Amino acid sequence: METESFKILAKRIRPKLIAIAQRIVRDSAEAEDVVQDTLLKLWQIQQERTIEKPEALASIMVRNQCLNIVTRTCPHISINEIDISDDTIEDNDAEKVGHILKLIDNLPTMQQTVLKMRLMQNMEMADIATLIGTTEQAVRKSLSRARMAVLKGYKDEEAKHTKTY
Repeated sequence: METESFKILAKRIRPKLIAIAQRIVRDSAEAEDVVQDTLLKLWQIQQERTIEKPEALASIMVRNQCLNIVTRTCPHISINEIDISDDTIEDNDAEKVGHILKLIDNLPTMQQTVLKMRLMQNMEMADIATLIGTTEQAVRKSLSRARMAVLKGYKDEEAKHTKTY
């Protein structure tokens, strides 16, 4: 792509990219930096090969870079760091909690992420949707599927332990 063609493209898509970035990072200076980095990377990629849909690629690049920033700056707790050794928890309860945590760890990445954000970080559905770049409806569906998978796994495990041979 020629320099002039790229300048025209950048001028045309820049407002959309800034809007995407600001929606996610909620900081106009940070959004500007992300868009600038993205346009530079897009220019470098265009020098190596032709991109059929540069606007779509740029949008994805901005979204991913913003999500990386938010992920780094958002406080979060790993499931493995949760202390379940409280004296009020009986041994049987600790086993149940451990089993549930293992079930959560085995969920698909999207369901695991949504479940952790909602239940362990008390995030709102709209915030989760913004962070992962999807709709609230998709977040609700993913959360529902995650809960059902954990419940089914838990019930299946309980059924194995209660069977008598």
